[in-house]
Amino acid sequence: MEQQTTGALAGFRDYLCAVGYSAGGVRMLAHCMRHFFDYRSLQPGEVKPADIVSFYDHLQVRPLLRGDGVLSGKMVDHYLYSLRVFFDWLQAMGASDQHPMSGLQLPRLGAGKRLPLSVAEITALFAAAYHEREDAALHLLYSCGLRRSEAVALEAADVWPERGVLYVRRGKGSRRRVVPLASRASASLSACLCWLSVRLPGGSQQLLVGSRGQAMTGDRLCRLVRELGERAGLEAPVTPHRLRHSIATHLLARGMALEQVRDFLGHRHADTTQIYAHYQNGGL
Repeated sequence: MEQQTTGALAGFRDYLCAVGYSAGGVRMLAHCMRHFFDYRSLQPGEVKPADIVSFYDHLQVRPLLRGDGVLSGKMVDHYLYSLRVFFDWLQAMGASDQHPMSGLQLPRLGAGKRLPLSVAEITALFAAAYHEREDAALHLLYSCGLRRSEAVALEAADVWPERGVLYVRRGKGSRRRVVPLASRASASLSACLCWLSVRLPGGSQQLLVGSRGQAMTGDRLCRLVRELGERAGLEAPVTPHRLRHSIATHLLARGMALEQVRDFLGHRHADTTQIYAHYQNGGL
C-alpha cells in the first residue's frame, strides 16, 4: 500500500475517533477501507465509480477468510457504508474534487424490513391526529426523536416551549440530553400543556396521558401510533422506533452531520447512528 494511501487511512481513523465512533467501529471501518485499497491499488483521489462497482461485485463472491461461504449481505452493506464515509471525509478535507460513490445505485443486500417513513407518509400521519395529545405524541417521537421509554417518562415540567427545548432526564444508560424544539413541535407541546392545565387543574407530572388523565404506558403509546398509521392509510405498521428511525434518516438526508444526529438521538457512539445513513442516496 502506497505511502499516500497509508497516510489517508491514518487520517481517516483520527477523524472517526474525533467524531465519536467506538473503538470497534473505528477498527471495522478502517479494515474495510484497507481491504478496498488492497483490492484496488489506487491512490484515494484516483478512485472512480467503476472501481466501486467492481469492488461491490467482488464482495458478493469473496469467500470468507474463516469457514465456508461468502460475506453476508449485511457485511457487504457495511463495506459500502465505509466507502461512503471515507470519500465524504476525503472530499470535505479538500483532498479530492470527486466523489466516486455519488450517483451510484447499488442495492443494499442486508436491508431489513424496518424502512423509514417518507416525508409524505409523515405528513399523512400528522394529519390523522385528532387531538392535542396525539399530535404531541407524534412530535415527541418524530420531531424530537425520543425513544418510547423517554416519551412516556417525560414530565410536563421538562418541556419548555418558550425556550425551544425539552429535557430528557432519564435517557438510555442514564444519559441526559437537551433536545431542541422546532416551531411546530413547540406549538404542539404548548397546546398539550394547555389541555393538561384545563383538564387536570391539579397538575399532571407526566406529559403523555390518556383521555382520563392516566399516565400513558409504553404499550399504550405503541397502540396509539399504530392506530394513527392505520388511520392515515399507511401500509406498513408504524412504531415509535420507526418514527425515531425516520427523523434520523431525514436529518442526515438534509445534510446534518452524523455526530450532530448522534447527539440529537442520545447515542453513545456514532456507529450506532450510522445505520440510518444506509437509507440515503439510493439506499446506500
